[in-house]
Amino acid sequence: MSAHLITYKRNLQLIPDPLHADRRRATLSYKRQKSLVKSLWILSSICMLLNPVPHIVIPIALFTSFISFCLLDEAKP
Repeated sequence: MSAHLITYKRNLQLIPDPLHADRRRATLSYKRQKSLVKSLWILSSICMLLNPVPHIVIPIALFTSFISFCLLDEAKP
């Protein structure tokens, strides 16, 4: 019962559980990478709006998606 109370208290205070598999999203480095990806998408969106032609928009979107996945990849060594 004590472990259940500790888990409830952590959920109440939004403290990440150290044993949870998804704890990497709470780290500062992941939040910085997420902010970088957000800035990258904003910049590429502006480029897409300046050149609203499909043969420009599609490569920019695909390249930005690729870079985003590379930056937020969980399988880093």
